[in-house]
Amino acid sequence: MEIGLFLSRRVITMFQRARLRTQLLLVVNASLGLLLLVFVVMDYRLAMQSHLREKSIALSEEARTVASAVQALAPAGHGAMQRYVDATCDLMNAEESPGHRIAARAGDSLFESHATEHTNEARDVEHTGVVTGTYTSGDIVVEISELRAPLVEFTRRAEFGRVFAIGIGAVIAAALLNGLLLHLVSRPLERTARTIREIGRGNFGTTIASAANKELTELADEVSAMSSELARRDSDRRAQLDRARRLQDHLLPVLPVGGAHIAVEYHPAQEIAGDFVDVITCANGDTILCLADVVGHGIHAAMGSAVLKALVLASDIETLTPAAILRSVNRRYCELSLPEDFASMTVVRVNSNQSGAMYASAGHEPALIARASGPIERLTSTGLLLGLDPESGFDQVQLDLEPGDRIVLLSDGVSEASNADHELLGRAAVVSEAEASGPGDAARLAFAIIHAAERHRGDAPAQDDATVLVYSADPNAAATRSPQCVT
Repeated sequence: MEIGLFLSRRVITMFQRARLRTQLLLVVNASLGLLLLVFVVMDYRLAMQSHLREKSIALSEEARTVASAVQALAPAGHGAMQRYVDATCDLMNAEESPGHRIAARAGDSLFESHATEHTNEARDVEHTGVVTGTYTSGDIVVEISELRAPLVEFTRRAEFGRVFAIGIGAVIAAALLNGLLLHLVSRPLERTARTIREIGRGNFGTTIASAANKELTELADEVSAMSSELARRDSDRRAQLDRARRLQDHLLPVLPVGGAHIAVEYHPAQEIAGDFVDVITCANGDTILCLADVVGHGIHAAMGSAVLKALVLASDIETLTPAAILRSVNRRYCELSLPEDFASMTVVRVNSNQSGAMYASAGHEPALIARASGPIERLTSTGLLLGLDPESGFDQVQLDLEPGDRIVLLSDGVSEASNADHELLGRAAVVSEAEASGPGDAARLAFAIIHAAERHRGDAPAQDDATVLVYSADPNAAATRSPQCVT
């Protein structure tokens, strides 16, 4: 019982997973085959019954003829009637109707012929199925029987020929029906499915040729209309994204000219990014370095980064310390952002003579100090993420800088770059790159770190925005314009 249920479920599952074409052909052909089988069985039974009934009627007519002859020969005596019965039986016992037997009763006399005496049939009719016809007239009763097996065999051969002809016709009809199903239903649906898959892959504007019937034509027209509308909307979206990208590029910092080297590597995961990076030169010569990472990426994160830039610029950056800037930005960001939005940010204020700096971080990726003397120092977070608590406070770290020291700010899209095996680059690898780069300008170090992340990721798609900001303190450097942003 359990095996039967298992097999039934297995068959049902296989049928449900089959293509529509296969399902249609199975259902249609199985239905036609079942109907044909039922028709053949019923037709065979009806034909057999009809032939046996016709044979019985024919034998009854023969019995009527024999009864008339027996009545006429009655005066001639018993011998004459027996000879007549035997002669008549010999004539009737032909190849096509073997096993004839005649039994005639006239009063108390019985005249009987036996099939076993005939040369055409030597079987024992006592134990063989027969077809019988009877006629009664007064005291004369005539019964004529014939073997049933030859009649059955003849009917069966005739029916088999008929079934063969019907089968040929059924095969032709099934082929035509299957062809119509393929042409009118299966193939149009397959074309529709292929088109929908193409639309799902982003190939908007793909259309379907009109199908072969009203319903599928309406479906094809609706899918084509949907595809065209998606293509139009996608074109509008791309235009808007392009404008947003150009606007975001416009918001990237214009790097200052002076006794410092500053480089920015800015690589969005999509058309636009949720990373915010800025370099601001104050009136007193101090330089403000900002790097923020809004949760997520794409349009929503890009809007958040634009809000953060506006809030930083709205702060009193000329006088505020990094911790004070973060407190000001956090209060306003909590008011303006959605409850589920938050961001991390690092702010560094380098004094005008580049001998020192102040550092504060709101839950951001640890910054690095690549000392000219060799060791790498990590600067961890000094407060909570922005957007969690409007009353959050932030600690501040005082830094001493020597000529050649480099401050490295980066987003977590760098250290968390993932390859095809979902392995992260890791912060240790970033530190190793900073150590391996040796003394040099900011642009070379920023490129080395970004290149390490891209090399680790390989062909895997970027999962997050990656940004690196490097500030190199070098009071003795010539006054040259620093490298521009790389996007």
